[in-house]
Amino acid sequence: TEGDARYVKGKIVGGTQYAFIANGNAGLSVVNISNGANPLIVSNFPTNGFAKEVFIDTINGSYYTFISDETKGLFVLNVTNPASLVLDTNISYPGVRSVNRKGKYIFTALTNGTVKVIDISQLPNSVNEVNSYNAVNTVERIEQSGNVLFFVENTTGIEIVNASDPLNLTQYSTIKPPGNCYDIKIANDLIYVADGNVGVSVINASNPVQPYFISSLNTETNVKGIDYSPNFLFIAEGNIGVQVLNVFNPVYPDYVG
Repeated sequence: TEGDARYVKGKIVGGTQYAFIANGNAGLSVVNISNGANPLIVSNFPTNGFAKEVFIDTINGSYYTFISDETKGLFVLNVTNPASLVLDTNISYPGVRSVNRKGKYIFTALTNGTVKVIDISQLPNSVNEVNSYNAVNTVERIEQSGNVLFFVENTTGIEIVNASDPLNLTQYSTIKPPGNCYDIKIANDLIYVADGNVGVSVINASNPVQPYFISSLNTETNVKGIDYSPNFLFIAEGNIGVQVLNVFNPVYPDYVG
């Protein structure tokens, strides 16, 4: 991609499968991956900063991406035509780490530790900041399940927040996994943690006020990324590559390959 690819989201737009890549100092890159053997870059959008993460969703009948730029803030692009990206909004926050959505609101984690709540229901006409929440530490990743937000904070671990009223976010609890919490995925009240040198940790969050640690699987590597598909975990292990774990027993992941 001739950039520094940090994050990718797949989305089918107009019947074609695309990968939307947060491409570091190259901004956003959009790749047609309908032919997996011959991926093709169809467009780029320079943010003139450092794109760390990308979130994509359908709003009012159009596709939008939300680019988290570590220095230039939040970019909102209309990508209904992936070959012709249209900038809708750039909010010049001091830097953005992560974005996630619940209904008509997006939650935007800033580098200064603040999480902004933005009403996107009026896109493409306007986006409006409607609330602000001070996290315990800088939020590196936001995950969402139902009315609960999960903030990944390297120092704190995981901060669990009640989002039943996005205009009044309140903390449920925090929990520190045994390692360095880099990334998480939520599945059926369980938190799967990319837990650094500890490997993969599992936390029960069925009661968000009192989450508790269940288990860890030592992969003997430094796990910094994780994704979930029913029955499997996919973990990113740096120079080692990618490892697949099964979660047929959901609280005790096991090796597949």
